[in-house]
Formats: sequence, C-alpha cells, structure tokens
Amino acid sequence: MKFHPKAVERASHRLLVGLILFEVLIVLIYLGSILLTGKAYPPFNMDGKMTVPSLLQAFLLFAMGFISLFFFTVQRPSSLPPSKFFLLTVGVLLLYASADELFKIHLQFQALLQTPNARDWLRGYVLIFVAFPAVFWRDFVGLWKLYRRETSWALLGMTIVGMGGLGGEILK
Repeated sequence: MKFHPKAVERASHRLLVGLILFEVLIVLIYLGSILLTGKAYPPFNMDGKMTVPSLLQAFLLFAMGFISLFFFTVQRPSSLPPSKFFLLTVGVLLLYASADELFKIHLQFQALLQTPNARDWLRGYVLIFVAFPAVFWRDFVGLWKLYRRETSWALLGMTIVGMGGLGGEILK
C-alpha cells in the first residue's frame, strides 16, 4: 500500500485539529459543570477512573505506543535515528502509561510499597521522566537534526505532560 505524503499530511493535520477541539470540549464541559453545580460532572471528571478524559488519554497513549512498536518491528537497521532500542522503550513506556491512565496503577504503589507517604511512587516516575532524555541523548540530538519541527512539538508535549501531569500530582 502506497501513501501519498501530502494526503497523509492533510489527514494528520485534520486529525490533530479534531483531537485538540475534542480536548477543549472536554475541558469546557468539566469547567462548566464545576461552575454550574460546584462539582465535576462524573463522566468528565479529570480525576476519575474510566471517564471520558481518561479514556481519551489512554487511547492516545496506546496509539502512540502502538505506532512506536510498529516502527520498531518494521524499521530496518540504519544509522539514522531513532534507534530500535529507543522505539522499543518509547513503545513500552507509552503502553504502560496508557494502562496507568485507565487503571490508575500508580495509586496501587502505596499499598505495594507499604510506605506511609501516598506520593512515594512519584519519585520513580520522575526518575524515568528525567533519565529517558539522558539515556537517549544521541537519539534526541539526531532527531533534532533531521526533524527539527516535529521534535520541537514532541518536546513541547513532554514538557506539558511533565508540568501538567506530574505537577498536578505534586500539587494535590
């Protein structure tokens, strides 16, 4: 099957815009329900399990992980970035993040670790988040040289996840 690059680019752009608009709609419903009733409408609660926002995020994380693992399996050995190990690691981490978003695995770590602090799991997540760029520095530099715009978007996304997701957990 042959894909035309311009058609893929147009479809990707439309999908991206559609997903962003859907996310904005979710946030408006969430904030609107809080303003009107004083509490979040349960299906759109950003903190709940199996809600519209968590299902959407889990789906997006799963899709990105699946795509990364797909490229891991079909990519021929090459000196061009990213490395196969990078693709495998990204895929596995994103699939785990998808499962964590759905089932809130991180909340089970307190009982598993038997620690008094409910946020002890956060250290492990921060360590992975900080160590990942350090371990794959060469891949990031290579991707930056070849795909500067796309890498900029990916770094922006990682920053938003880091500040929003982890920052939100810290402030709770």
